[in-house]
Amino acid sequence: MGSASVSLCTLVRPELAFRGEGIQFLASKVKQIVVIDTQPFSGAGRLVERVGAVHVKHHWQDSFALARNAGLEAVESECVLILDGNERIENEAFTKIESITAAGVAEDEVHCFRVDVLDRAGEIIESTYEPRLWRSSASIEYVGRVYERLNTAEDIRFVFHDDIRVIQLDEVEDPAERAAIVQRNIDLLERQIEEHPEDSHTQYCLGLQTMLLGEYETAYEVFTEVRAVEGSSDRGKSALVFAVECLRQLDRPKEAFQLGLDGARTADDYGELWFFLGRAALEADMRIKADAAFKYASRIPESATPALFRDPTISEWRGRLGQAQALASLREVKDAENVLQSIREYMPIGKAAEVDIDFIRIWLQLDQPSLAWATLEPWLDDMPAWCAISFVEILEYFWHAKGPHSTYRFFQECLVAHNAFIKQLSVASVGAALAELNEDEESHFELLRLCIDLDSKDAQHYATLSRILVQRGELEYAKEIADLGRALPELPPGSAP
Repeated sequence: MGSASVSLCTLVRPELAFRGEGIQFLASKVKQIVVIDTQPFSGAGRLVERVGAVHVKHHWQDSFALARNAGLEAVESECVLILDGNERIENEAFTKIESITAAGVAEDEVHCFRVDVLDRAGEIIESTYEPRLWRSSASIEYVGRVYERLNTAEDIRFVFHDDIRVIQLDEVEDPAERAAIVQRNIDLLERQIEEHPEDSHTQYCLGLQTMLLGEYETAYEVFTEVRAVEGSSDRGKSALVFAVECLRQLDRPKEAFQLGLDGARTADDYGELWFFLGRAALEADMRIKADAAFKYASRIPESATPALFRDPTISEWRGRLGQAQALASLREVKDAENVLQSIREYMPIGKAAEVDIDFIRIWLQLDQPSLAWATLEPWLDDMPAWCAISFVEILEYFWHAKGPHSTYRFFQECLVAHNAFIKQLSVASVGAALAELNEDEESHFELLRLCIDLDSKDAQHYATLSRILVQRGELEYAKEIADLGRALPELPPGSAP
């Protein structure tokens, strides 16, 4: 077929500031750039002029499909590539796209790329696949006011690419602004239902929005209705996944597991369904069944359309994480640790930290303090404040399991290796208590001083240090510390300092 020319279509969304870095990066790599501008004053015009793009000024009509189709009409190349204004593609990923177009894009193919939504810290919020590259055709268009989908002929084949990653930046930080967007989407979905009451895709999307609002009972009813219409179609399977999750969220995990298991008998290669089954089983204390379900979570369907919910992070690491949790619940400690080690490199830093907090507690519950410490120690130097809570939990374990003397020795050994960690108030406070119990007077004195330097709100720290200073004859210093203690605000009865 030969190499195909490419037009990049970019939508300037009505609710987001225009960024355009992705467009500028690709300007020299594609034949044509089409910018669909839905904002009166987006700032896109300057970049359009700089890169020689086609600027489609589209008056927003409460329809993402209409806006996107306006861009498709302006395409002059053989292939269409979709990349929105808040998205970018790394150079390595675009090289793979060039390989696809160089080989020739067949008329009956639509290529779906992995889309990772990132927060400002670079952590993945959401991950899925979307159709982003196809042969330009008048028969392919978008439909739907919101949660728009690509409408194609029935014989179109969808090709999914794990190695082509589109990075989408989630720029909405204000809760009120995010709530307004969610409400806007719900309003558009409800209008869409009025216009096309027979469209189960819109019902399905309404269920997703309802889930986001935490209204799981209503969402479950919506997904049940979608399943009744769609049966075992891809959308029906997706509705089943979220019906299972709604039941789990409603504290009905056994029902959730049974519902999903019945569906899995006709979709045994659908890893995402097995993942949600595993979560329900784990919560229902069906540990062996949870382990079995999570083992199947890495399965990839032999064929799929964009109507099938897919999350690449499940096969990448989340399914294996669920398996580690199931193995830990079965007290298969070594196997759980091996699974965790095998997936750690794939996990985002923030998610790895959250997971490690959970597993530190799991290891302590399983009487594995060495594993708990090995999990925590790599974080100590980079995230000391975050580590302090888990470190205190490990100390509490030692206290109950081995007594105050062993606990204090462990405390001292840890601080020799990570001296700066002592500057966390909760760590210094526990250390002061341990030093007093172990009659280490000099360390007790120094740790109390450190607690006060760290702005302790515990009046007992000030009273004890003042008493020690009096015993040492440092009366002026003792009075200064006592005055600081008396100036502390009074805590409500029963509250911890």
